[in-house]
Amino acid sequence: PIAGRLVAVVDVYDAVVTHRPYRKAMTHDQAQALIVRGCGSHFDPRVVEAFLVVSPAFRALSELALAQTA
Repeated sequence: PIAGRLVAVVDVYDAVVTHRPYRKAMTHDQAQALIVRGCGSHFDPRVVEAFLVVSPAFRALSELALAQTA
């Protein structure tokens, strides 16, 4: 289902840009590159294409969340 395909991208993005006790958070650009590399294998190409369109909003929200936790 498309909902699962959307959540797959969002979940991975959130997981990798969030600091964990066992690893540092990736930057937005690193996370975006990871998702693009998974296009067609791990992620639906149409969803990755849509993610790239809204990627600036993901960056802004990620930076806002990071600023609030600092």
